[in-house]
Amino acid sequence: MIRGINVCSTAGATGHGFYKRAIRESHAKGMSALRRAAVIQAASPSPENRLCGSALKRLTHVAGKTPTQNSVALASNLSLARVHRMLNAIHHVALICTDYDRSRRFYVELLGLDLIREVYREERRSWKADLRIGSVQLELFSFPAPVMRPSHPEATGLRHLAFAVANLDPVIVRLEAAGVTVEPIRIDPYTDQRFTFFRDPDELPLELYEVPITNGSLS
Repeated sequence: MIRGINVCSTAGATGHGFYKRAIRESHAKGMSALRRAAVIQAASPSPENRLCGSALKRLTHVAGKTPTQNSVALASNLSLARVHRMLNAIHHVALICTDYDRSRRFYVELLGLDLIREVYREERRSWKADLRIGSVQLELFSFPAPVMRPSHPEATGLRHLAFAVANLDPVIVRLEAAGVTVEPIRIDPYTDQRFTFFRDPDELPLELYEVPITNGSLS
């Protein structure tokens, strides 16, 4: 029913030597800062390793400096690029529930997440279930008398969990048939995609975000 959790990833950059050499050569040719950054970006050895938007903007700033000024600024920007590259994906999201059996039924039987494993940790009096949706895992924990986190008003920290679906309508029908209240459908003003919210048994806000299927997968 629910196909996955929306996750964005950003490609990194290639090695220090390539960009240092490219900036030095662009200075020698007398290019403008913006032109130098565009040429450096286009010359990257492989498309998947080209700079992300934020790093390219910073590189544009670096390209406008003199060769001497570049040394410190370039190192900073390439460190940023390496950070983008060293993180591959979101592995899991962890939730703590007040009633383990109730939340397990909600996420596994109603929402349809796959149960990978389930263990009881005697020393912590805690259940832990590893659930899977797409390539992302959801860890469901129970602890004795956990403190509730506020959802209203808006608070710092995790705001909500969003699930990608191919079609909102049948998912909403299934949730409402199970007694789950679903908010009216809204339209994302930036993507024109439909989305809505509902809550899990502990009032954690959950989002359903409609994502079209392209070539057999959610796009």
